[in-house]
Amino acid sequence: METLYIDFSDSASLSGRLKFLGITTAFIGLIGSIICIANKTYDFIFYTQVFLFIYGIFMLTPYPHRISTKNKPFFKVDDESIEFRTTPFSTSKKENWNNVTGIIIKPRVLFLETTDGKKVKINLNWVSRKNIMTIAQAIKEFATTKGIKIFLFSA
Repeated sequence: METLYIDFSDSASLSGRLKFLGITTAFIGLIGSIICIANKTYDFIFYTQVFLFIYGIFMLTPYPHRISTKNKPFFKVDDESIEFRTTPFSTSKKENWNNVTGIIIKPRVLFLETTDGKKVKINLNWVSRKNIMTIAQAIKEFATTKGIKIFLFSA
């Protein structure tokens, strides 16, 4: 089977909900800052509005640290394992197919049941719907070839 590798450092991989939240936060911060400047009030509210504007801009860029190749969030599925990093500062996690006994696929969350009896949760709330469908399809294909049980839950 063909290896799936998705690098989440581009803005197309962000979910629409996260983009909307970033645009709204930046807009509220910008308007609030303009109102504070017009009223010539430079107190706590002004700095809060500037913070909201900057925070909203950072939400629109996938990750401020995307220049570094070491911290990029990614998702990789191949014949041997599932490897992923969902946030820039987390360590990458790897589960071998030999250790996986079952897979639960929900609309924005994947659970890998291991031979140890643990469930490894892969949260994909921040990923675009297109990438979630690609990941779920690749995992289904690899799991069926390995003879692993798959449970699908739809919204």
